[in-house]
Amino acid sequence: MLDQLKYELYKNAKDTKFTVLGFDEPYEIELSEVSENKERNGYEMFSLFFTSPKDYFLPQQIYRLAHTELGEGEIFIVPIEESENGYLYQSVFNRLIENKTE
Repeated sequence: MLDQLKYELYKNAKDTKFTVLGFDEPYEIELSEVSENKERNGYEMFSLFFTSPKDYFLPQQIYRLAHTELGEGEIFIVPIEESENGYLYQSVFNRLIENKTE
């Protein structure tokens, strides 16, 4: 379900944890913000912002994430900011809206 990449799914998952798979020990990031959904020319555009503690850095790449309600899927994550508390990451989506009638 996580692979569906639909705005509403992520909007409802704000402030919840996602497990980054593929590491020896579970590593969690939090979906701290979901940008406004913009629609243009049959596409929807939005960004997800994840935060992580300072003790682990995720370099830019595709990660397999798991969520208790959304299931598993792969998302491209880019680190965009470092602070005293940790790291901020962004995932940008520009997705064709299916079955859109005008």
